[in-house]
Amino acid sequence: MESGIRVFSKNGFSGKGQLLPYNEFRLFSDLTEIKLDEEKAKVIMSKAETFLDEPLTVISLSLFRDKFLTGSRSNYERVHHKRRDMLFYMTLAEMHENKGRFVEKIADVAWAIMEESSWVIPAHQRNSLMDPETEVPEIY
Repeated sequence: MESGIRVFSKNGFSGKGQLLPYNEFRLFSDLTEIKLDEEKAKVIMSKAETFLDEPLTVISLSLFRDKFLTGSRSNYERVHHKRRDMLFYMTLAEMHENKGRFVEKIADVAWAIMEESSWVIPAHQRNSLMDPETEVPEIY
């Protein structure tokens, strides 16, 4: 199997000179005026700041399968929803503050979400990963 870089260059595609160096990246640099209501901004900044030092929880197969084994949705969904809350609040905070303080953590959270084996929560998964014959109706 050819590497992605070889396939692109073989077909005449190149990213050279087209990619912004990481240290020059600024989230929302194309927006000239960003205004949040001050009261909402305080809430957003407060929540985002609490997420800065918070570690990302691993979503294990055991956690994913918990719904199928115990019927409980809450353990998996707590982690799933928290990741998205982190991304939401830190992105809004970075948009408001525009100092780059949240960018690294935003990238980590977005990466973790992209790494998830499925973006479908177990309660909406058609079957258990370990038992494909177990049908679960789509309800959401």
